[in-house]
Amino acid sequence: MPKKINFRLLGVILLSLADEAIILAVVIIVLSQIGINLPLWVVIVSVLIFLAITFLIYRSLQKTPQLGFENMVGLSGLAIENIGAKER
Repeated sequence: MPKKINFRLLGVILLSLADEAIILAVVIIVLSQIGINLPLWVVIVSVLIFLAITFLIYRSLQKTPQLGFENMVGLSGLAIENIGAKER
């Protein structure tokens, strides 16, 4: 069964990438205006870092939280002491 596409999450990721691209473009333009030209490898490494950060955010948002009783429904467990035993 193929995974269902979460369009909200996909939109957040695309907006994050667009935001990072705009910031990088503005930084490059501002630096070139004041006479600082970045080598191509610096730009490529910066883009790869932004992509890696976005990928890590995507992976963390894709996982469901494991906290709370509602996430334990249907799981099996092991009782280490008698449940409901009356103390004497």
